[in-house]
Amino acid sequence: GRYADAFEALHGVSRREIEESPATLLLAADAARLSHHPREARAWLERLLRRYPRDAQVPVASFTLGRVLLDELHEPRSAAAAFALARRGGGPLAPDALAREVEAWAKAGDLERARELARTYLRTHPDGEHVRAVRSFGKL
Repeated sequence: GRYADAFEALHGVSRREIEESPATLLLAADAARLSHHPREARAWLERLLRRYPRDAQVPVASFTLGRVLLDELHEPRSAAAAFALARRGGGPLAPDALAREVEAWAKAGDLERARELARTYLRTHPDGEHVRAVRSFGKL
């Protein structure tokens, strides 16, 4: 829970000194994100995705990147791409990633794409927890 301390400790270390593993890069991103340094979190997450594109952490990293881009950096198009990557990874985050992708496209002003993905969500997750939000963002 001492994210600010963890972030400060990261600043005192060069990136080359940090163990290069997906788990460590995800922890560094969390320390940055949770201590209110979204740009630094983005850098750590993008590094993980670039260096380890087939790792099991990719869906979590790309979903987290999407959240940072959409909620903190206000870059909805980039966020939509990150959520799409998380969705392609399948697994338990896929429905959440699809719902957030609908939101991102809506906020980017691409209502057609948001509506198309909202229909996909409603077809594949008719009882999903995001039905209401997806309907709203997709204008359905």
